[in-house]
Formats: sequence, C-alpha cells, structure tokens
Amino acid sequence: MIDQARILELESEIGAEDLVMILAAYFEEARAMIRRIEHGLRPEEIVRALHFLRSGALNLGLVGLAEIAERMREIGPVADGAALTDILEETRVALAPRMPAARSLRSPARPEAGRP
Repeated sequence: MIDQARILELESEIGAEDLVMILAAYFEEARAMIRRIEHGLRPEEIVRALHFLRSGALNLGLVGLAEIAERMREIGPVADGAALTDILEETRVALAPRMPAARSLRSPARPEAGRP
C-alpha cells in the first residue's frame, strides 16, 4: 500500500515537516478530485482525474492508491468515488504510525448527501 523506501527517500530529501505538508496538499487535492468524480465527469475527464490521482500517488509512494486508480482507468474509464475515498483514508491511517508527523494529516470530511 505504501512504498516505505520512497517515503524515506522523500523525507531525507525535503525533511519530515515539508513531506507532511506535501502529503496534506495531495490528500486535499485528491479529495477534491474524488468529489468531482462522484458528481459526474465525461469519460475523458475521468481518465484525466484518474491519471492525476495515480501520478501524484506514485510520486509520493502511495502505491495502493496508484494501483486502484490505474485499474479503474484500464477497465473504463470508470471511477468508483467511494473506493477511492476508502483507499485514500486507509493510506492516511497507514502513514501515521510510520511517520509521526503524518498524524496531523486530517481525516477526510465527507460531504452531506447532495452537497459537493
């Protein structure tokens, strides 16, 4: 699910505090993209959204999320917003014990039904 070697590489290059800031920004952007997916996109927009999720996840060592996004792109393009949200949250939780500073990454707020 997480490429620990990539996390350690990034942490040594930019420091734990900056890595957490980058992860937080990615999680925020990923949540926004998933909300867009859940509210309906054209097939070519889904492909771009899944590419965004996959490439960002790979750059940050979040291989589980990258694999899910790639599988969705290959079979569709289809995107299951709930599955993406679940793996994003699982990734956030998995990072916390390995990287103490990552505990500050906030849990996603799920919008109320009918609200973006």
